[in-house]
Amino acid sequence: MATPLLGAHLPASGAILPGLPADVLINIQGFLKPSDIIALRQTSRALRDATLHRTVWINALRSVIDANNIFPPTFPLRQMSIAELEHAALAPRRFFTLASRRGVLPGAGKKIATVSRRAVLLKMASDLPPTDAINAASIRLLPGGRYLIAHTHHVIHLYDLGYSLSPVISTTPIFTLRKSDLTDVDVGNGSLWFMSQYRSADNLHSKALFLYISVSYHPSGIKPTSLVIYKIEDLGGDPKGSQIAHLTMPRPRMLCRIASADGNRVAFYTGQNIGVWDFTKGTLAMWKNQPMSDLCLLSRGNVICHHEDGLAVYIVPRLHAVPDMLEENTLSPAIQLELRHSTDSKRSVICRLSDGSQFFDIRYENTVTRYIVQDLPPNITNVSVIPLKIGAFTTHQKNSREEVSYLPGARICDDGVFTGLSSLSSLQLHLSPRPFVKDGQALDATITLLDSKDPGYNPETS
Repeated sequence: MATPLLGAHLPASGAILPGLPADVLINIQGFLKPSDIIALRQTSRALRDATLHRTVWINALRSVIDANNIFPPTFPLRQMSIAELEHAALAPRRFFTLASRRGVLPGAGKKIATVSRRAVLLKMASDLPPTDAINAASIRLLPGGRYLIAHTHHVIHLYDLGYSLSPVISTTPIFTLRKSDLTDVDVGNGSLWFMSQYRSADNLHSKALFLYISVSYHPSGIKPTSLVIYKIEDLGGDPKGSQIAHLTMPRPRMLCRIASADGNRVAFYTGQNIGVWDFTKGTLAMWKNQPMSDLCLLSRGNVICHHEDGLAVYIVPRLHAVPDMLEENTLSPAIQLELRHSTDSKRSVICRLSDGSQFFDIRYENTVTRYIVQDLPPNITNVSVIPLKIGAFTTHQKNSREEVSYLPGARICDDGVFTGLSSLSSLQLHLSPRPFVKDGQALDATITLLDSKDPGYNPETS
């Protein structure tokens, strides 16, 4: 007598799923991507009903927020309808699919047809001088597309563009920080301020935003430079701001910029010096470095810099209380990596992924080389991270007659990293692969969002 096959009397898996309790089906969908939930919906009526639970799409959107580094206050999950939750959760995949179908390299990117147009005329405070205008380079759209930061010579405005598809956009700032509001910092005539970085709170449910600001003087070196950490809370309600820390250099210096942050520590550079400041403890370390670009990445007790000889990894020395007269130490890099075209290269972007890992791009002309910050096992070396090259790609068609500017920041969207490119003739978006593509089918394409034929395109303000 033949032995029956194991599982021969079990129903097919497709027959099991519809009979499972609703709470089990909800939990199962928590492991699926939003597009997979839609695929599940199309299998049967019973499973379709299971995908229409509000909890399913709250969990799905939370996963999208985390995976794509979306600013948490962008979506008020408890206030959104099921349709809004579903639309928002599917948005990264929807745009990525559209862009990947239209994008092409090498050569000029194809233009995506305009689906809808919403013009935003940002309102400014009425008491500001006419010369204090917003320009495109000063605008930062926080990941998620709801909140926008605009920076001028005298104010930093925070706008709420909304999260729904309503054609009406509020153009009045929900919060304004004036340069004169900064305390214990010299912001008199001749002072210049610059918001070099911003960061949302590490807590996924927090509604706080941190601004990293430097204040210097022109001409440089006549007065001390200051660094300021400013916190804006309750963005979804009644935003309130407070200055939580400041650091004034003990003697006049050149321009100083906060380049990256890791928890309560920030890395900054000024001239040929690198510094790490713990703004909660009020401690600091500074050391001399070769002339460098603006890549100064703080990661797990190390600082990765890009200078004329290549990439250097420093071990952050012990931080001390800020003395009255700070003396820089000479610190040799723990790791030195030589690069081609290093002296002419420019840093493009630094990205931090949801799992805490980081990568950065170094651009030379129209070619970008990507490096991932790789953790090192303990007891192997004194450093805890090392930059590893993981690929290179072309961002745009080389054209010596036209200068291409890289728009500030990058946006991580589902399967790709989007980098903005602007020129006199077009506004483009380059899609490049994440560092952890597993199937070998990484996207590398450029699309055109606007060009000189579009009545809404202005290279100065778009």
